[in-house]
Amino acid sequence: MDSFEINKIIAAVLLTALIIIGIGKFTDILFHVEKPKESAYKIEGLEVAATNASTDSTEAKVVEAVDIQKTFPDAKFVDLIDEE
Repeated sequence: MDSFEINKIIAAVLLTALIIIGIGKFTDILFHVEKPKESAYKIEGLEVAATNASTDSTEAKVVEAVDIQKTFPDAKFVDLIDEE
């Protein structure tokens, strides 16, 4: 295999990579998707409660207030704790 054949193989691989990248950029321009202002989902039933454990931390603790039986009305739940 002489150097001319190796150059053709390397050029073909690089050209293929550039064509794939070019098609990706072209489709990004063609099908422009507007990004949302916030990258998060709003979930109903969540409350934010401030933690008083440490005065240095300004993080918030998320407390879920969701009733599982209402969320999954068709599910059958088994009580794992014996109620007396």
